[in-house]
Amino acid sequence: MRNFLLSLFLLCVAQYSIAQCTSCTPNNFGCKPIGGLCNKADTGMANNPYTTVIHFNLPKRLTDPATLAQCSGCSYVQLNRVKITSLTGLPAGADNYNFSKSQAPYKGYYDVQNNDTLGCVTICGTPLAAGVYIIQVNIDADVVAIGTPIGNVSQNDVPQKYTDTLVILPDTSGSVSSFTYGGVREDCDSVVLNLNALLSASTPNPTRYFWDLGNGQTSSLKSPGVVKFSQPGTYKVALKTVYYNYYISQLHINNMTNAGSCWRGDVEELATGDPEVYAKVGLLGVNTRSNSVSNTSNFNIPIPLAQAALPIGTTSFSFELWDEDNGPPFGSADDNMGTYNININPFPFLPYDVNFNGSCAQGYVRLDTVVATVIVDTLTVNIKGRPTKPFAFAVKDSLCNGDSIRLVATPYCADCTYEWYKNDTVYLVGATDSFYYAKVSGAYKIKVTNTLTGCNNISDSAKSVYFGATPTVAPSVAYYSPTGQVFLNPGISSNFRAKWFKDGLEISGQTGSTIPFVGDGDYQVLIYNPAFPFCNITTDLTTISTVGIEEDNSLLQGLSIHPNPSTGKFTVTLQTLAPQVNLSVNDMVGRTIHSSVLTVQNNAVENIIDLQESAKGVYTLNIEIGGKRVVRKIVVE
Repeated sequence: MRNFLLSLFLLCVAQYSIAQCTSCTPNNFGCKPIGGLCNKADTGMANNPYTTVIHFNLPKRLTDPATLAQCSGCSYVQLNRVKITSLTGLPAGADNYNFSKSQAPYKGYYDVQNNDTLGCVTICGTPLAAGVYIIQVNIDADVVAIGTPIGNVSQNDVPQKYTDTLVILPDTSGSVSSFTYGGVREDCDSVVLNLNALLSASTPNPTRYFWDLGNGQTSSLKSPGVVKFSQPGTYKVALKTVYYNYYISQLHINNMTNAGSCWRGDVEELATGDPEVYAKVGLLGVNTRSNSVSNTSNFNIPIPLAQAALPIGTTSFSFELWDEDNGPPFGSADDNMGTYNININPFPFLPYDVNFNGSCAQGYVRLDTVVATVIVDTLTVNIKGRPTKPFAFAVKDSLCNGDSIRLVATPYCADCTYEWYKNDTVYLVGATDSFYYAKVSGAYKIKVTNTLTGCNNISDSAKSVYFGATPTVAPSVAYYSPTGQVFLNPGISSNFRAKWFKDGLEISGQTGSTIPFVGDGDYQVLIYNPAFPFCNITTDLTTISTVGIEEDNSLLQGLSIHPNPSTGKFTVTLQTLAPQVNLSVNDMVGRTIHSSVLTVQNNAVENIIDLQESAKGVYTLNIEIGGKRVVRKIVVE
């Protein structure tokens, strides 16, 4: 009867595990009269809570043509009871269930003939890894084939299996659930993680951890501890958590004993003969009857590897040994040679043996490990890095009051915003360009923020700029031949300095109002305050030429200019034999502001020069007689 049960009845129990979910109420909505699942499990997503309810129907009579075709001429199949023995293959984390019946339980069975025909299962948990999971449900079914050519045939507690698939999709949230990292996953400067794995298989199953720390190092510890990333870049920290199942690699019989009470006495083995030994492992749905072994000592019972893995968290299991006989009506029923219990304790990965000793057999079960579940989580760490530290650049650092200095943030950042500050803390509202025109003295800093990363940087040191007052009067340049000097009129105060230039070249070492005459040429002076060197004024270009002028000291006889200085009126007296004298007065830029021709009478000249309408300052008085000239300085106060 095994085949038709596999094709129909076991559709009723698709996924189960330990009872930790909420209960469900069975109903027949969507159920077919022929029996089976009324609905299917939903698709889940890794690292996300998963809950679903599956309903199923167990009819008293199985009349489906596909079932009867496997029954060798029976009229129908009667289903008496069904018992779930185990479940394997559920994804780690989503292996919880609560199984509900339509009636009170009867010795752990579905008592189908007493109307216990409806059931449901609530499946819940948080699946830890994406994948397609092959779920195997193991049951014992009690059925009777009615109306076969040899009469009604009953099969009690026949082990059956059902497999189905449960699809768990990948987690798309980018989060990690198998470890904690104790910090942020991105920063502008550095990230410090404290890594600790969270998951472990249920005791006694082993768990191993395979860390890729993202810095070229690996670890197999559950908690590798602190890992630091300091250089800009993207790093991948990955943990592969591996759950291992124990599986039965050997079921070895050392010796069979008590033949008379364990297997002999049947028509198949009367006084002699070896048993045809096979095993049933209810937890795994294993029945090796089709591969029974005829022996009494030192042999292995073959268990297919695909069926040998014990569910995670299994601390003990039992198996039965049977002697295969021909069965009624022409032979004896199979002999039950005892149930043997195996306890599992945590053990290293190498295989180990657990001995058993019963009234019919002695031997050992060899347990080994096989990969059950692989959970991979990857954490992306991003060190974004700060923009290059800026500084404020200016061609000049001092100007006159009322001017402005253009400060430029260097280096330029295309994806950045800017904030300007004065004297460290004063935010300059609206100053958000890469340049700023400063108009008042102060120390200026720039803060730059990368709009793509949110990281910023600020100047280490401030750029100081100064604004000051200019000289109030632009003086003129003059030449005084009696002393051989060139001078500024008016002179500059002690707060200012002068830079003298002749024919465009600076006259070294001269910073005052008066310098020695260094020859004919174009003279010009730049006047500035040393505290604000870029706040300055420049005199007009003045040409000084002494070619063709000869001064005759004989003309100084009887020469008198008084008072000098004066408020503007000067009296000039002179003794000469010449018939006339030419007088002229020039200002410091060489303009003639007074001239007169005097007739000499009695070898003497006396003349009043009135400069009261002229500005205060220094003037040159030119006295020319017969092609010779004398120059004197006069001062109007």
